[in-house]
Amino acid sequence: MQTHDRKEMIQRLANAHAIAEVASARSIKGYLDSVVIDSRPEPRRFAHIAHDWQWKRLDYMTPPIEALCGLRPEYHGPRNTWETLPRGHDKTTGLARLCNWVLAFSRKPIEIVAAAADFDQAALLVESMSAEARLNPWLAKRITYGAKRIKGPGGILKILTADSATSFGLRCDLVVCDEVTHWKKRDLWDTLWSGRQKRPGAVFVVITNAGTLGSWQHEIIETVKEDPTWTVYEAPGQLTSWMDQEAIQRDRALLPNGVARRVIDNVWIDPSEESGYLTRSDIAIGSTVGQELNLQYTTSGLHGIEYVASVDYGARKDRTVMSVMHRNPDGIYVLDMMDIIQGTPEHPVSIASVEDWLERVILGFNNPLIVIDPWQMEGTVQKFENRSRVERFDGRSGKANYEMAELLRSLLENRQLAWYQNPAPLLKGRKTESLPDEMAALIIKTSGSAYRFDHTNGLHDDRTVSMGMCLVTIAGQSISPIWVKPSSLIKTPQVDYTLKRTNFNGMFGLDLKQSVPVRKIFG
Repeated sequence: MQTHDRKEMIQRLANAHAIAEVASARSIKGYLDSVVIDSRPEPRRFAHIAHDWQWKRLDYMTPPIEALCGLRPEYHGPRNTWETLPRGHDKTTGLARLCNWVLAFSRKPIEIVAAAADFDQAALLVESMSAEARLNPWLAKRITYGAKRIKGPGGILKILTADSATSFGLRCDLVVCDEVTHWKKRDLWDTLWSGRQKRPGAVFVVITNAGTLGSWQHEIIETVKEDPTWTVYEAPGQLTSWMDQEAIQRDRALLPNGVARRVIDNVWIDPSEESGYLTRSDIAIGSTVGQELNLQYTTSGLHGIEYVASVDYGARKDRTVMSVMHRNPDGIYVLDMMDIIQGTPEHPVSIASVEDWLERVILGFNNPLIVIDPWQMEGTVQKFENRSRVERFDGRSGKANYEMAELLRSLLENRQLAWYQNPAPLLKGRKTESLPDEMAALIIKTSGSAYRFDHTNGLHDDRTVSMGMCLVTIAGQSISPIWVKPSSLIKTPQVDYTLKRTNFNGMFGLDLKQSVPVRKIFG
């Protein structure tokens, strides 16, 4: 390129940036006409790809925000907005776009509080804001991004999460609440709503999935529907055309029905619809595949196979469950052995018995990778990590639990998980209970579009957790299969199953090496 041509191109680009800044300073509409967003397959201007429903939402959402920022002093209409939209409908990214505009172009100093269920959800908002700025240099030069505070000439944004301690005394002009139906407690909501009175003209914006009937979130939306200071919009199901409908149906097949109705169909559901994690027919797949493979409980492994052993220790009320698993050449995750010990307050499970089990497993299964929840077991971890491969599993991490639940369910749906008949039997009263019985009683706990399994009072999930610890460890160190619905199962080619250190990133939060395309189920 000639020097003259390069200079001309630079000048044209500078002029385009200046025009975008002038248009954005006049209105949110001007900003949306100019801003480039992170669309697929290539970034494009929002104005070139936005759908009619995205423009219509501006009719009720932008006037109160522009009035707050000094652009519409004549506006006296509703100042609060509640939107209920399905997954994939520009919720978090839409909030990010509004916050960027306020910070960059408000004519008055504005204090924004961005509230989310937890830090992971808040990080999605921050990343959406900064990603948009990276695509628009004329915007990026105005805003400084931090993990919990974002600053611009138009004000400052502070991140708050519903899972942290709340603080009365907040003074905020604009409150944006992301995925409020997944906040476990309403403490932060009450703090923010009561604090609005300290700032006359404060604006509230709530964008979320549908939730459960009878929840505190449902009570609030039913109340604000009758409040003239609120505008409420609930999408009647899917509105977008950019989402792959076949992918949505595959997602639906892999999600529990209650979760799918909430996050895909945007329906407020009865709590009972979201209680079951797996049906008996789902669970039967593991037993059926195990019968096809002629699986039996075994105390020794095959030469050349890499095994993973897990320990989920419960001294008194919970059970201690110890498992060994491997992934066979067909990509099926196989349970080789599972042992269970029930302790009591008078006779807790001894650490020595667990260590004896580990000694036998080390000899019988080619010195497997050992995965242990270090809670009450740190001494054992330190004892064995000097002679074996040992990893600590953070069983109290929400992220680890979501990975476990999603992976376990998906493997069953794809007929890629198998066990021998009635693993880890335990007499409970007059009835013998085993792994399938425990799994059938599990319930769902949700956060955003992710979910984890749990147990109700008096029941347990220790067998499922022990198996899940093995699953996420093995999956984190091997090539992932393509996630498809059961009727069109695709088997992956044989791969090198040598175990390497787990890194929880990527699909299901796992760093999976990919030799084939992988579809992100929950993104």
